[in-house]
Amino acid sequence: MEFTSLFRQTFFIIDKDGNSWPQGVAIGNGSDVTAHLSFYTYTKQSTYGGSGQGAAIRLEGIKVNNLVPYQPAVSGDEDEQKQLGDLHKQPVPWEPWPPQKG
Repeated sequence: MEFTSLFRQTFFIIDKDGNSWPQGVAIGNGSDVTAHLSFYTYTKQSTYGGSGQGAAIRLEGIKVNNLVPYQPAVSGDEDEQKQLGDLHKQPVPWEPWPPQKG
């Protein structure tokens, strides 16, 4: 399945067998994943008239080798739980791309 990050970059998530990741299945802490990154260089243009070289990486995809299902926060003291409130009920912070039609 194709996803769009918070920075509007598209990347793919697949399972260990290369199948598209099922919509709505969140990846929890402790999961074993392999990230596919692209390294690239670019020429920076300065607003002050100079230029230079820059380098960056881009997330291309994630392969989930061993899934640990996402669990809402269940640890921490009572104050931490109050601060988190209903945070675990929030939607997953990425959108499938292309948008799914209901």
